[in-house]
Amino acid sequence: MNGAAYTDILSATTSTYSEIPSSVGTWTYRVNSSGCPTQYSTAATVVVAVPCTNPSISSQSTATQTQCLNSTFTAISVTAAGTGLSYQWYKNSAASTSGGTTVGTNSNSYTPLATTAGTLYYYCIVTGTCGSPVTSSLSGAFIVNPVSVGGSLTGGTNPIIYDSSTGTITLSGSTGSIVKWQKMVGASSWSDIANTNATYSENPTSAGTWQYRANVKSGVCTDAYSNAFSIGRSSIQ
Repeated sequence: MNGAAYTDILSATTSTYSEIPSSVGTWTYRVNSSGCPTQYSTAATVVVAVPCTNPSISSQSTATQTQCLNSTFTAISVTAAGTGLSYQWYKNSAASTSGGTTVGTNSNSYTPLATTAGTLYYYCIVTGTCGSPVTSSLSGAFIVNPVSVGGSLTGGTNPIIYDSSTGTITLSGSTGSIVKWQKMVGASSWSDIANTNATYSENPTSAGTWQYRANVKSGVCTDAYSNAFSIGRSSIQ
């Protein structure tokens, strides 16, 4: 019996019996003895449980990701098999699957947050109700770029006269790489200057107010501009 009622085993007519149960559950057996009235033996019970399989990992996310500070990475995951699985994720500043700090919850996936500039790695330890825990391979590098900071322009000579140099204008306090500089004369629009250095100077060619600024970009973060630095150029030759 594996359920609410007994069923006959017509082929079993000896004092011993064995079989391979066909499903999980509680199987109960009894013997019907000949005679009048019908007599049954005491019941023998066999519990058939789900086979306990050791934990194993068949695949995981290994792609490198790069984000700006305070952004969210794409979730990483492991595909595992086994009985009664639980998951614990770890992060590590070193490329190692030991010595990390616990993060996340009991899930086969985890979504890292870009809360600190630098590079982190992730791995997962999968534990089951039987067998030894297994550790996933190391994830790809998770790179967090600091937010772009335009910085400040200082220096130069102000005002200047005809055919004189602006003097050296210097960018400081920026975060990221200098992409270019820009200038604007009077009320015109900004135009690009192909300069990626932290300093710039030139001889303005017309009278008016000449403004300069630097464009800075940190990794994948949105670019930023420095303050606009103004120099007045007179028309007197």
